[in-house]
Amino acid sequence: MSTRYALIRAFIAALFLITYTHILYAQANTNCDGGKPIITNGGTDFLLVYMQNDDQTYDPYPDPSCYQDVYVANIENSPVTVTTTCKGNNFSEVDILPVNGSKVIRLTRPLATDFIVETEEVVSNMAVRVSATGNIVCYGMNHKSVSADAFMAIPRNVAENTSLYMTMCYHNSTNNVFNTSTDPGEFAVGAFSDNTTVKITTPVNTTQKQTSITYQLNAGQCVQIQAFLSTGDNNDLTGSIIQSDSPIVVYSGHRRTEVPHDYIFFASTGQPHSSRDHIAEAMPPYSTWGRSFVTRNFPGHNADDIMRILSGEDDNVVTINGQPFGTPFKKGEFRDDTVAQSITPAENIVTVQTSKPSLVGMLMHTATDDTAGLGDPFLAIVPPMAQTYNDFPYFISTDSIYPTNDLIVVADSSCLGKIDTDGVPLGKGLFTKAKYQTTNKTGQLRTYYVAVVPQTPGAHHITAPGVNADSGFTILSYGIGRFDSYGYTAGSLFVPTVGIWREPDPIGIPAPGKPEQPSFTIRNILGNESVWLDSIRISYISNPEQIPVVTKNIPMTYFGILPAAAKQHIILAPATTPSQEITGIATIYYHTGVWFDLEPLNVNFTVAPGTSASVANAPEFQISAAAYPNPVTSDMTTIEFLLPKASHTNVKLFDALGRMIMTVADEAMMGGKQDISINTHSLVNGTYFFEISSAESGLSQRGTLIVAH
Repeated sequence: MSTRYALIRAFIAALFLITYTHILYAQANTNCDGGKPIITNGGTDFLLVYMQNDDQTYDPYPDPSCYQDVYVANIENSPVTVTTTCKGNNFSEVDILPVNGSKVIRLTRPLATDFIVETEEVVSNMAVRVSATGNIVCYGMNHKSVSADAFMAIPRNVAENTSLYMTMCYHNSTNNVFNTSTDPGEFAVGAFSDNTTVKITTPVNTTQKQTSITYQLNAGQCVQIQAFLSTGDNNDLTGSIIQSDSPIVVYSGHRRTEVPHDYIFFASTGQPHSSRDHIAEAMPPYSTWGRSFVTRNFPGHNADDIMRILSGEDDNVVTINGQPFGTPFKKGEFRDDTVAQSITPAENIVTVQTSKPSLVGMLMHTATDDTAGLGDPFLAIVPPMAQTYNDFPYFISTDSIYPTNDLIVVADSSCLGKIDTDGVPLGKGLFTKAKYQTTNKTGQLRTYYVAVVPQTPGAHHITAPGVNADSGFTILSYGIGRFDSYGYTAGSLFVPTVGIWREPDPIGIPAPGKPEQPSFTIRNILGNESVWLDSIRISYISNPEQIPVVTKNIPMTYFGILPAAAKQHIILAPATTPSQEITGIATIYYHTGVWFDLEPLNVNFTVAPGTSASVANAPEFQISAAAYPNPVTSDMTTIEFLLPKASHTNVKLFDALGRMIMTVADEAMMGGKQDISINTHSLVNGTYFFEISSAESGLSQRGTLIVAH
């Protein structure tokens, strides 16, 4: 055996031991379902931030319509002690919840200020921390007279899985016929740990006319951001980016607004009127966003509701009920669509499919008359179908001003007849079939069904015993009163689906007459895990001269590990200088020690005519190869490679110890792009290595393949 081959085998064996130990450690320290840890909105540590509600400051406690509540429910099989604190008000309360117990903790007390953050762009101690000795679910209610909303609190164990959020707010409210006041969109950030650095980038000016701000927060502190107000200004903070180096929570919404923007109705007196309401919702981490959604409007009032879609990436193709929703979205772009009330049940259901990670929210329509005055705006985030599950505890508001309380359940067809709430079955007849299919968490087209289930106040439990968690359901809850309402994601799975994010493009000045080679930077957005970068696949939209594009500064396959928050700059270059424009997509495959089916990142690129050619990775000097999908979570993968010229080529697969286990191809091949499929059904989960070699040219290329069925 040659010394060179022995060194290669030793290196592969060492890499296998590192990889295998990493995977075993990750699996041993997570509660897994089908290989995935179960991460829901249940937890032991929460931060709630009560954003400014209405345009008034402190409301005295004797007014019974002004209060902030915390809803908690025990989801353990033993009693749990819950401690609620707020540094800003020197508040502390300890409660013991029995098995299946719940409580409404009224924060507002006699002779005390309220718990609302009344200032913006100033660090505050008004975050409310809820800690428990066992797992609970937690929600907040921010209530003033005819201006209220409730929200689900996201636990620290979810926040630890991300370092990136984007916000969904609403336009500034500037047309209120009752008075001359205006109200802004807003969001708030709270920190779990001391010395947390938070970087905020907004698409519009904030109150202090800023669009980029950095804060240093300690544990239990928060900061509130509002949009700049001016005459005729409808600034919208939707799409603001929040990045942090430690776990945070983000709440987003509006101080008080009408929906849709500038909506008015004519009262029984013939005079124009408008009705507004506070909106607030916890923002899910960007790492948990999805690409398919099923939702519906809100029964119980007589107006058409609004659906808002926010894009996480450029070139995001969005379809609603099978029809394109305008041109592809840009990163941070949002659009609204009306979800009309219909007497035909299926017409009330909306199916959304996107090509890039997206956030979808439902906004209830403003009250439309001054007699019944049912409902008013709230924001409820729609869970993506990538976050279905078969078991959610949840809480319904106990406020008597909401006579209508409903749960919206979106279920996979396999769940029908198997779901119950508090042990009472939900019959198939309660569900309406969506007219359009959408994809589930594994990318398969599925038919979903939607039910609206009336609720009673307090804690509840919805479950589907025996149903595979991957084929479960999603839920959101809402309540309607007179000129008042609330709505929130009642329970959700928070499994990471996205692990890397494309940073804004660097600004470069190309040399005169020489177009700059396309480049982009990616960043690990998983708060506590390293990302293993597996391969880059180049595909083309337009390439009239058939000139290959390759990576210039890194290999095409297994190009490193990104620790949490780390970045990698990637430069693309043509193999030879083109005379015509090349456009295409660079697809990056990656995984972590726990997550093996994260969403690949697709980056569109353009190579201008005259762009300098690559040297280091040009196909004249080596074989360029990558496997996709990688990791392999199904039974098939494809090795794509580029031969510099026609030659007899071997493609072999080795296990982690360097033993050859499969000859994939052994044949004469033409020069150019090749695609070789591998059936991985018989392979056990683990790390493998493929080798492409051509004896005639003396060239070879190795790559890593992860199998994770």
